Amino acid sequence: MDLPGAAARKYSFPVIVGMGSAEPLSTRAARMKIYSQLIRDLDSSGAQYSQGISEVDLSDPDDVKITTSDPDGAVLVHLGSSDYLERFKTYVAHLQEWRQQVQKVRSVDLRYDQQVIVNPDESNPPPPKSAAKPKRGARR
Repeated sequence: MDLPGAAARKYSFPVIVGMGSAEPLSTRAARMKIYSQLIRDLDSSGAQYSQGISEVDLSDPDDVKITTSDPDGAVLVHLGSSDYLERFKTYVAHLQEWRQQVQKVRSVDLRYDQQVIVNPDESNPPPPKSAAKPKRGARR
């Protein structure tokens, strides 16, 4: 059964992972409070950064993780437990620079003050440089 006007609605919010119905309501409520704070922080400057997030992982309250829906490839971003907007702005400001260094960025860890950890995507490594072929008649 189709709902009237259902086709005209567009939902734009990330998938939330890292909690389940088997967990106590108090745990789920605390994690949803973290989610609300994250979205509020990311959108507080008017930039609507939350629109670029495809997934939020709330499994570890000390390490809120988001997956961005970037046209050049999704990136897992570790934001920690506070300062979500400032940390995300660091990600936005430096992503292209990091991509020039490692091409495909798999994840970025922004939990630490004065330190960023960029992990390249090694699932599709660049082809190896051509190995020197033995000369004809050379023994192997």
